[in-house]
Amino acid sequence: FRASAGLGSADIARFYDSLPLLSISSYLIRQGLPGALIYACLASQMCPCVSVNLMHVSFDIVNRSIGGLTGSRVAGMYGLAVGLDMATTCAPQWDVYGYRMGVRVLSAALWVDNLFAYSSRAADAISILDVAERYLQHKWGLQIKLSSRGILACKGADMSAIPDAWNPDSKLTVLGHVVYEDAG
Repeated sequence: FRASAGLGSADIARFYDSLPLLSISSYLIRQGLPGALIYACLASQMCPCVSVNLMHVSFDIVNRSIGGLTGSRVAGMYGLAVGLDMATTCAPQWDVYGYRMGVRVLSAALWVDNLFAYSSRAADAISILDVAERYLQHKWGLQIKLSSRGILACKGADMSAIPDAWNPDSKLTVLGHVVYEDAG
């Protein structure tokens, strides 16, 4: 008996700094979210001056960074919209390559800007990430960080056809945890 599995990972480059806010806002409104809510989220990121009024005190916050999404709740909403759009659109293509468990298929996972692919072969895990990358580029203008690509297969798997650009290795770090080719 020989185990067969592939795990791939990639990060979206400059994720929050590169989100196309107007496109995502339009997308969210088309999906049925209230326009006023989307406008408020968009304005909080794009308005150069914010006024704070509290009881009898009023002041302006000037010279603030516009569009600094990283770490904000608005960033989470906009990033989640991109991730859910990608997952629902790409799932049928991912299922072709995903790891089969009876009638279920495990193909991909997303954590903020970290993409992970699961398959019975390393080459198929790469195919899942390639589908995601093409979609992110086409629909949202986002790129995969070249240095973030990683691929892992079970010990003894043939990795000779895996391109060096995917950094094949005997271990892969997944959300801070090291996964080894022998599951050790």
